[in-house]
Amino acid sequence: SFSEIEAAQITKEKIIYYGSRENSKTSEYMTYLELLIRTESLKLLQERLKYERSVKIYKDSGKYKSGTKTHHYPVSVQEGKIIRIYWRGSGSFLTPGVKKAVDLLARNNVTIKAQRRKVRDFTTKAVEDGAKAEDLILEFAERGNCFAAMRLAEQVYDYDTTEAKKFIDSLLE
Repeated sequence: SFSEIEAAQITKEKIIYYGSRENSKTSEYMTYLELLIRTESLKLLQERLKYERSVKIYKDSGKYKSGTKTHHYPVSVQEGKIIRIYWRGSGSFLTPGVKKAVDLLARNNVTIKAQRRKVRDFTTKAVEDGAKAEDLILEFAERGNCFAAMRLAEQVYDYDTTEAKKFIDSLLE
C-alpha cells in the first residue's frame, strides 16, 4: 500500500564509459524512480531478485529445448531501504511516464523529493576506485548491458575479455 512508501524521487543519470573502440566515449542517459520504504529491511525482496536473476527460462519448440537467462532487471534494492525502478534508458521504457507515477504517489500522500541529477564519468583515471566501479559493473550487468560491464571491468582491472566475463558472472551470482 502507499502507506509503506515514505518518499519518492526521480533520479536522472548520465553515465560515460568507453565504448567499442579503445578511446571512444559512450554516454547513457537513465531515469529512475526511487522509493524509500518504511520497512526495516528489504532483504526478502533482494533475495527474490537475486534468485530470479539466476533462473533459466526454457523454451520448448517441439524439436529443441533451449534455455537462457535474462540479465535485464529494472528493479533493484539500494542501500537496504530504497527500491530503484529503472524507468527509462537504452533498452527500457516503462509507461505511464515517470511523472505520472510520481503524481499518483503524491495524490496518495507520499512525500516527493526534488528531482536529482547525477553524472558519473568512468573514462577518467578517477575510476581507480574499484568499489564504485564494481557497483557500476554489476548495475550494467543487471540491466542487461553486459558489453558496457565488460568494457568497464577491462578498463578498471586490466582484465582481458575472458577474465572480465568471469568477473561479471561472479558478481551476478
